[in-house]
Amino acid sequence: MEEVRGDIPEEYKDFNDQVFNKAVFEKLPDQSKWDHAIELIPNAMLKDCKMYPLNVKEQEELNKFLEEHLKSGQIQPFKSPYMASFFFVEKKDGSL
Repeated sequence: MEEVRGDIPEEYKDFNDQVFNKAVFEKLPDQSKWDHAIELIPNAMLKDCKMYPLNVKEQEELNKFLEEHLKSGQIQPFKSPYMASFFFVEKKDGSL
């Protein structure tokens, strides 16, 4: 288990092995009887949604994230006609 960083508030330190441990974070939970697919209504009218362009740095980070997580099996290729929004949170060191 990795050591707790000093900037984690005291009341959260007991959760270090469950929340702040990178190895635990990267492991997917076992499949369960509650796994399911969301079935869409055939020929339903799709809602128009706005797409936001990414700058070069954001696009590179997105591509890196997708490649890494597709390779590890944490995500699967997208099959839905809908898309999910996402956003970047800049880290203290300025990286995404």
